[in-house]
Amino acid sequence: MDNLKIIRVKLQLSQAEFGDGLKMTQTEIARYENGKIEPKIGFIYKLMEIYNINPTYLFTGAGDMFLDKSLVPKCSLSASVDEGEDTKVDIILDRLFIYFNVNSSIELSKKINVSQQAISSWRSRNSVSAVKRKCIQLGVYSDIFEVEIEKKIALSQEVDRLLNISKLVMNKDPEKEKSFEDNLKLWIASNI
Repeated sequence: MDNLKIIRVKLQLSQAEFGDGLKMTQTEIARYENGKIEPKIGFIYKLMEIYNINPTYLFTGAGDMFLDKSLVPKCSLSASVDEGEDTKVDIILDRLFIYFNVNSSIELSKKINVSQQAISSWRSRNSVSAVKRKCIQLGVYSDIFEVEIEKKIALSQEVDRLLNISKLVMNKDPEKEKSFEDNLKLWIASNI
């Protein structure tokens, strides 16, 4: 993916720095840039969300390099929550209690298959990212983080554009196109 390297250089980031933002290693970024790894929809979504990268530009080099931020779904805990950063984990955990209809950390830990120590650690370290990862793993992220419907629609439209681009880019290799479409459909089913 030559365009991935162009974007990374434009952002003035090393492969390691770019990978850190995506929770990936420098080696993984190098493999994407060298075309040794085919991009999956989750990777493309991360690029959109973290670096505001336009997937059309990524695949074809056409259009703007970066998306309008309004097209990238952003999750908020709640517009009405006035508490500071240190309460976000507690708010997320409260939503998990409600979502799973449990009343204690013991019950919650059993429902989400983590130890009570993990929940305590999330609270003490205010580890929002760890709780988010668990929510993604459980498939309840959008329910817990209240992704706005308009942004889901915008994302759906962007995914449709991606699918059309993938058909243009991968039309020389029907197997790659089919694999990309299958991954895209799975990702859509689990995220929208």
